[in-house]
Amino acid sequence: MANQKILVPFDFSSHSERALNVASDLARELKSEIHLVFVHDGERSAMVKKHFNSILNQQRAFRRNTVQRTWDKLPALLYPTSFLT
Repeated sequence: MANQKILVPFDFSSHSERALNVASDLARELKSEIHLVFVHDGERSAMVKKHFNSILNQQRAFRRNTVQRTWDKLPALLYPTSFLT
């Protein structure tokens, strides 16, 4: 069966996480694609927004720290101590 696609509705509930795990196993077996569809009701919107904002903030902090570490190493990379002596 070629070009099979599995559509998984997802709303961050434990049930949808389980469905995604099952779909992942099935997709691996069938060598098919998974398409996630985010579904929500009005009550969950605030929770989802908070969750996404938390993830985005973590990613921003990680990138900021990575850039800072690279920036801190830059003088040593540009001007090795053996070059200066």
